[in-house]
Amino acid sequence: MQKATRIVLPLASLALSSCTVSFQGAVSSSSIHSSSFVSSSTSSSAEDASSKRASSSPGVASSFAPAGYHLTWQDEFDGETLDESKWEAQLGNGNAYGISGWGNGEKECYQKENALVSGGKLNLLAKREAASEGDARFDYTSARIRTAGKAFWTYGYFEAKMSLPTVTGMWPAFWMLPEAKYNGYGWPTNGEIDVMEAKGRLSQEISSTTHSANASLADVYHTKSAAVSSIGEDHVYAVLWEKGSLSFFVDGISFFKVEESTYQNDYPSYADGAPFNADFHLILNLAVGGQFDGGRLPPSDWNESAMSVDYVRVYQI
Repeated sequence: MQKATRIVLPLASLALSSCTVSFQGAVSSSSIHSSSFVSSSTSSSAEDASSKRASSSPGVASSFAPAGYHLTWQDEFDGETLDESKWEAQLGNGNAYGISGWGNGEKECYQKENALVSGGKLNLLAKREAASEGDARFDYTSARIRTAGKAFWTYGYFEAKMSLPTVTGMWPAFWMLPEAKYNGYGWPTNGEIDVMEAKGRLSQEISSTTHSANASLADVYHTKSAAVSSIGEDHVYAVLWEKGSLSFFVDGISFFKVEESTYQNDYPSYADGAPFNADFHLILNLAVGGQFDGGRLPPSDWNESAMSVDYVRVYQI
């Protein structure tokens, strides 16, 4: 997610805060379709780390994974609850993390119960309902989950199959953040990989982005959008992260590549492919509002939307 003011804090220092909800909405289902990618358009060291880099048995391989890459981690969402050995639900509006509004002016209060697993799908539900976090009050709830501290990787092919809500004010994202700071600096110096994010009102467009820093430690990002038939239909979004580059895909078709020279030259202290040469973890979330689409909110008659995820898979050489 393009985070102009995000601050990444040390994981050990983050305390979780939950929302108090005054109304629980009904769960809705979303239709699943098959579709193809259409076209693209341009816009500008933990001690146990090795045991956490791959944590589940290989299953069905993707037809899109590059030759020589092997499935090392996956969640097919075949159970009835979120697998907490793989995912942590982040809670609240970022206040417990020292980043109110998650650094983006987001309007939702994240809560664990909005991440529902059923019928082989993970549904991250955004709802219109009153919620609170301490003294703060919110009109929306949603869900955000991550693999931080549980599974993380340096390099690989990362993909997720999902359908997204086509509603103004929805900001779904599949992205990655580093496990640690870079030379004592957090975001954006330590990097960010946005595999896919979308604006709900633009039903045929997604984008992919990388973030790093310049000599002033300001955000330097490289981004490109891609056209799809509909974000409300199932598509496979992926990144091939290699030493020296990151390539982004929709349904197996590459539409964007970021070379090491473009992120390494922006910050003289980067070396050997930094910041994209360290462990990163995965994040899935559905934000409401926020800076990505100019603070737009859902229409007055909207009540609920889902970001429906069929699977998340990680491949490495």
